[in-house]
Amino acid sequence: MKTKISILLLSVSIVCGIILLFFGIRDTSRQNELHRDFEETLGFLSGSRVYSSDAEKTTYTLIYSYQVDGREYTVSTEYGTGTVPKQGSQRTVWYNPSRPEEAVLAGGGTGELFLFMGGLFLGVPLVILLGILVASGRFAENGFLHCALDIGVGVVLMGAGAGALYIIGGTLDLGKIWETFAPPRVFLLLIPALMILAGAFQMVKSIFLWAKRVPGKRNT
Repeated sequence: MKTKISILLLSVSIVCGIILLFFGIRDTSRQNELHRDFEETLGFLSGSRVYSSDAEKTTYTLIYSYQVDGREYTVSTEYGTGTVPKQGSQRTVWYNPSRPEEAVLAGGGTGELFLFMGGLFLGVPLVILLGILVASGRFAENGFLHCALDIGVGVVLMGAGAGALYIIGGTLDLGKIWETFAPPRVFLLLIPALMILAGAFQMVKSIFLWAKRVPGKRNT
């Protein structure tokens, strides 16, 4: 009974992940189509405003300023964040050269957020389901499915870490993201960075161990 409930919950999570990925891909594709002629510039954090607030947490919309032909414009993130970077930190901005007030932030759209959340909702339960199959004992102990499970864990860790970094900083450049945050909050970046490193280590280790166990490999 418990197994059936667990599989049902995992299935619901997978369906939610597929739906989120659908909306993420749709929104990102639309955004790319609308903004394909936009030009790139740098924006600088100039302020923030409350996005939502309750007894437990307050989130903020980040406001970035950028200049085109000597005139200053602003653009803000489309969702709230609990972490506010230091004043003046940089983020890539794409703007319409014909109407410079039209602009979007790298990693600041809902499409990227949907893709990130959808990947988590889909990837984690798939790895768990694969683990259930492996634990059932129906597959060879040193078979590829065991290796696939370990690789899957690594992929999920790397994807979650990279997605979190991109949502936070609008880039995957660790140096730029590091410069974005004030020292007291830098430790927040260590979590996704360590997830990426752990995922990469898990993948390399799993592939190496599986290659050693494959019949015939030792004699070649």
